[in-house]
Amino acid sequence: LVLFIMVALLVILGLVAVLPGDVKANCAGITGYIEVEDVFGGGPPSCFRFTDGKGNYETQKFSCKMDGLSIGLSTHLATQLDQGGLLFNLNYYINSQPDLQDEAFYIDGTDAGHDGLWTWTDPELKAMDMNSMFWGPGQPDQGTTANVACLYTPDFLINSCKDSINIKAICQF
Repeated sequence: LVLFIMVALLVILGLVAVLPGDVKANCAGITGYIEVEDVFGGGPPSCFRFTDGKGNYETQKFSCKMDGLSIGLSTHLATQLDQGGLLFNLNYYINSQPDLQDEAFYIDGTDAGHDGLWTWTDPELKAMDMNSMFWGPGQPDQGTTANVACLYTPDFLINSCKDSINIKAICQF
């Protein structure tokens, strides 16, 4: 009985030691989310999920939102990738994964309703950096016919995409 209590106490103490730490560092155990290392800035890893299935923009956005709902986390399409090297870390990760290299991915970002003014929309409205180092060559293009952001092969920089195309998505929390 004493041994059982000691083992139980060690397990509890071990759990307590983990809980106050950075929950995001291990992606909080959300199924399908992986850590993408900050290979360029040396900061903590970020948590992303590359969807298995393809769908239009609204379907993929809804899928990302549903990921964290049951455990009370805010999950959404990958957003604010122009901050802290996130885009370049994703680019590096995608190019290291042969099964992702031929795909396109919806991310958060739109100019719908305000053509030419691109904004991140989730979790907060914020202007996207229009610096050409974040955008694919000649992007954004297609005017009012392509109003959502995506990462597109071969460079996986930000592109303007039509919201009706069936592609994968990158979710984030």
